Amino acid sequence: MEEWCFVVFHLIVGIAMVHQTTLPEMPKLLCEAGKSCHVEASTFPFRAQDPRTHEHMSMKELGAFTARYTKLAMSGQKRVVLAVGPGRIAHVELSLYKHMMQAAQKVEKQMRFVFVEPLRPAAPGIKKDMTDLGIPATVDVISAALCPVDAPNVTLHVVSDKLLKQHPVLQYEHGYDTVASLDEQHVEKHLKLFNKSMHLGNGSSGSLAGLHCEHILVRCLSPFKLFDEHGLQPEAVGMVIADAGGLDAELLRLMLALPGFQPELIVFRWLFAQNYKTLLSSLDDLAQKGYDIHKELHLVIAILREPPQRLDRE
Repeated sequence: MEEWCFVVFHLIVGIAMVHQTTLPEMPKLLCEAGKSCHVEASTFPFRAQDPRTHEHMSMKELGAFTARYTKLAMSGQKRVVLAVGPGRIAHVELSLYKHMMQAAQKVEKQMRFVFVEPLRPAAPGIKKDMTDLGIPATVDVISAALCPVDAPNVTLHVVSDKLLKQHPVLQYEHGYDTVASLDEQHVEKHLKLFNKSMHLGNGSSGSLAGLHCEHILVRCLSPFKLFDEHGLQPEAVGMVIADAGGLDAELLRLMLALPGFQPELIVFRWLFAQNYKTLLSSLDDLAQKGYDIHKELHLVIAILREPPQRLDRE
């Protein structure tokens, strides 16, 4: 609760920024816009703190995001938010969405939120959370996984209900009911964080994922297919928030290749990236395309330095 109060306070700071007050502090600047981004793999350690504790925007920069995007919502630019694999919407993100929706409403416009969510049980909660904000907006929840290539049925690995019932703390304090990936090893890495303290291996020599994973079939949509099938214009996307089970960097590279795709803000997870070479290459791509890149506890936050040159199609 204290963490959310801290964030709400800085949201208020963000709103104050609309009136040209002090800019909240940003996390570490990793790479500057317009320059090559060459960082060592050691910048992104394999092991870190619990990745579910502070994974969403929960620092001072949220205020800056709020103010900047509020202005965009009112100006008519970039009114689409793309959220990939959220599982559920964090309170801080709901606060951010609410401010954007209110700003658009002031100029008689609406935001569009597109949630790409492979976990079907999460869809009703996403819709309810957005409806409960009480502000008109277009909300699409697409039951699929965002993938490098299209496929009608792929296996999604999730933490089993049995394990969550045995160790409720994994669900209620660490959000492991939303840990999901097309890569079983991604789930394995998450489970290893608590193996020693909770004895998840039960003395077995097998993998933790093999013991505690369930497997469901989901549809895979490539970024191109997603945009084409659901009428998304790349130039209309203003913000991307991704938690794609280790594939974040690879999917981002595919989206950056779409003509006109230049969101103001991109947030994705670096921890447990499936391919760290792809992660480092993606950071260089972002910097070369005009993004200041910040590194937070488990996230990469890329902010477009210059105003976008294209307007969305109304």
